[in-house]
Amino acid sequence: MVKKEVEEWFAKAEKDFDEAKFLFAQNRPLEDVAFFLHQTVEKYLKGFLINKVGNWKRFMIW
Repeated sequence: MVKKEVEEWFAKAEKDFDEAKFLFAQNRPLEDVAFFLHQTVEKYLKGFLINKVGNWKRFMIW
C-alpha cells in the first residue's frame, strides 16, 4: 500500500515538473513556472514522508 501511494505521489510530481518545463520552454511567465515547480517539490516531499514515516499528515501543523 505505502509503495503504491509513494509511486502515485512521485508520478504526480513528474507530471507537474513536465508542465513547468513546458511552460518555461514556451517563455510563459516565471510565476506560472514557479507554481508548478512548487507543486513538484510538495508532491515529492509527500511521497518521501509516506515512504519514511507512513503518513505525511503527521507533519501538518495547522
